[in-house]
Amino acid sequence: MDIAEDIYTNIEEVSFKGCDDLTAGYATLHMGLQDGTRLKSGNENSQPFRLVTVSLGLLCVLLLATVINLSVHYHKKHNQLSRLQISYNNLTEQEQKYQNTVSEQENKISEMQILFNNLTDENHKLQNKISQKGKFKSKSCNKKKFIYSGPH
Repeated sequence: MDIAEDIYTNIEEVSFKGCDDLTAGYATLHMGLQDGTRLKSGNENSQPFRLVTVSLGLLCVLLLATVINLSVHYHKKHNQLSRLQISYNNLTEQEQKYQNTVSEQENKISEMQILFNNLTDENHKLQNKISQKGKFKSKSCNKKKFIYSGPH
């Protein structure tokens, strides 16, 4: 059996608000979709569907506005984050340069401290040599004085 034949099998049972005429039922069954919608548009039952449709449309518009707003906000934050990342990288690089400079200066200070300690040790040794030679000269000078003062 065809679909068209199925539709016509129970045509006697179709009735319209007080209209039991078979031709009216047949005409109603074969109306176009737009014609049927026009008949139902004046119906009180379509009012809640209209309200739901408008509500859903408003929710769609609100959702679209929210998505656009979040997209703009995301791009602003992403750009800000990119700038902060670049700044952070520059600061890290600058910190590394300063750290290298500090290490170099600490090495120079260490070398100078070693040099200072070596020079101080050498100075002490020279001072000791000078003082020992001075003692030796003063002893020899005292002996000479003693020797020369005797024949008088």
